[in-house]
Amino acid sequence: MLEWRIYYHGGDTFSNLDGPAEDAPGYGVLVIGYQDRATGRGLMRGFDFYAYDGKEWYGHDLWGLMDRLFNRLGVVAAFAGRSVSELEFQETYKKAKEDPELPVKSGKNRRESPKVREDNPPKE
Repeated sequence: MLEWRIYYHGGDTFSNLDGPAEDAPGYGVLVIGYQDRATGRGLMRGFDFYAYDGKEWYGHDLWGLMDRLFNRLGVVAAFAGRSVSELEFQETYKKAKEDPELPVKSGKNRRESPKVREDNPPKE
């Protein structure tokens, strides 16, 4: 069963069906698609570095990755992202978003939900 897939610059991919995360190429990550307990499908993108602890994926800047490594917070594998053209990124993101092997997205996470403010209370 597909649990996660890494989408790289140039179109290559690597998933848990190809091997463990520590065997995946470490550079050129654009998007990571994974099973998300809350929403079905998670798509992580836009980070300089990514880490996997054997259960969950994390996106980091350099100091966030260093913190995770130096404090031994369970990093099984670490990866570096890559800057690419907007066109290549959008094509790769679409590929991940439409990947039929990843779970169907079944809900929104906190960052996708509209913010509730005093001047915009939830409707009853």
